[in-house]
Amino acid sequence: MKKIICLVLTACMLSLLFCGCGSKEKALIGEWYNEKEKCLDVRSDGTWKLEDSYGTGKWKFLDDNETVEFTDFYGDTQETKIEEDELGESIDFGHYGRFYKDKYPSENEIQKQRLKNAVSIDPFKNIQYEISGISPYCQVTVNTQNCNDDVQRYVTFTTDKEYYKNGEKAVITATVSNENDEQSFVLKKKNQKKKINGQAEYAESITADEFNKICSELNDFVSGNVSSAMKEADNSFWSEGTVLGNRVNLYQGSIKNCDRHDAYIQVLKQDKNREIKNKLSFVYSGKYTSTNGNGNFYSLVSAINIVKYPDGTIKWGGKSLDEKDFEVEASSESVEHCVTTLVMCNSADYNISKVVF
Repeated sequence: MKKIICLVLTACMLSLLFCGCGSKEKALIGEWYNEKEKCLDVRSDGTWKLEDSYGTGKWKFLDDNETVEFTDFYGDTQETKIEEDELGESIDFGHYGRFYKDKYPSENEIQKQRLKNAVSIDPFKNIQYEISGISPYCQVTVNTQNCNDDVQRYVTFTTDKEYYKNGEKAVITATVSNENDEQSFVLKKKNQKKKINGQAEYAESITADEFNKICSELNDFVSGNVSSAMKEADNSFWSEGTVLGNRVNLYQGSIKNCDRHDAYIQVLKQDKNREIKNKLSFVYSGKYTSTNGNGNFYSLVSAINIVKYPDGTIKWGGKSLDEKDFEVEASSESVEHCVTTLVMCNSADYNISKVVF
């Protein structure tokens, strides 16, 4: 009786084994298609044929009843397994790509499946922003040092433009950069805004108090330049001295008067790229006498790159904001000529307005 039971159990196990094997074979047999719609015809007689390929190959299951060995007519072999997901049954057929049973899924179906299986992450959790530069030329840098590893490895960030000014909001966009990676991600949100505030800014207008601060420095600069020129002239029989930028020959000469006229502010247009972002320009005229004769001079003296700081400090300088230096240009004809050729000629790149206090 025990022997009979053992025989029956053995027969059942073998039957299940063969049924399983047959089921695998049945699942494999049929037509498979890759993304180029090429047909792989797997036949029940143990042969296979790939559309547009030369010759017929053979196939068989290996002992694990999971791995299929394909042999082409050259005798080269490759191994694969039948895989199944919500897109259907598929096999990886080497450099011919992945083949799906009956039809290759559409890109829409693949994308839906990818999103369904994707890991959801918040790219902006623990993110930090670093603001550099002077308004309206501030730049935003994204710091992901405190974000999780997936964000640091797979997510890139871009800003909607290069430069910002105080009061504007930078739009930061996150993008997954691992489309071909085994692990796919979906972002909980793709954009975040960062307001730009509290940055030093290039002056676009001047208050009366700021104007007076600059004028105080300006008076010292002008006086120093005139005195220096005259001192050099006194020490030479025929020397050249610089009077507010105008080269004149002086011999024991003297400045009769030096008058300041209108002031103009020039602000660089944001679609331009120049080292000088703004200028506060003062027009001067004067007379000089010398043994070589009498003459007039006309000069433009400009405070370069005026920057206002949140604490109320104001600085300027051509190369360094701590210099508080001035740029000097000259005209030899008239005050009007000085304004036209040294100020208004810049209107293509700068917004220009007269400063009145």
